[in-house]
Amino acid sequence: MSTALDEIKKNISRLKKTNLNDYNNLANLFEAARTRFELSNEIDKSLKLTTLVKGIAARWAPADIRFFELYNKCLLFEAPYIFDSYLLYMEKNRSVEKRFYLPRRKTLYTVVQDLQALEDGKLDFLGVSLPPRVGKSTLCIFFMSWVMGKRPDSHNAMAGHSGILADGFYNEILNLIT
Repeated sequence: MSTALDEIKKNISRLKKTNLNDYNNLANLFEAARTRFELSNEIDKSLKLTTLVKGIAARWAPADIRFFELYNKCLLFEAPYIFDSYLLYMEKNRSVEKRFYLPRRKTLYTVVQDLQALEDGKLDFLGVSLPPRVGKSTLCIFFMSWVMGKRPDSHNAMAGHSGILADGFYNEILNLIT
């Protein structure tokens, strides 16, 4: 007797062989990835699928609002696990001139990957040294809000060279959370 998870795996294999530039096929693959996670809790395999879906949806998003909405669904699904997706999703409704991450993504992506490695336990310590006004503090504020959202009962700390700066960090984190 076949289990629901086996059926989803077969459906995923079938969908991957279809034309994924077709919105319905791509949307069905996303839903299958979500269902697979719900049934198996295998986040890595589901994230590989949503990364595929997100990439194709991003390519078609400027021409079709359905793909843009699917892209945002992928970001939302990935946000608890992938810091880059969290950052992109957090700014999806901000006006272009008020966005922090997307205009700086090319510069900050390496730091985002390092912060991801820190969160994933691949690094024990991370020191970040970049020129002034690049976005180190703001990026770390977003990082703290991400970690606090994932583990609200854990201890979190962020320091600065003065109490006023540290207060500013926590005020910005509260703004993001609320």
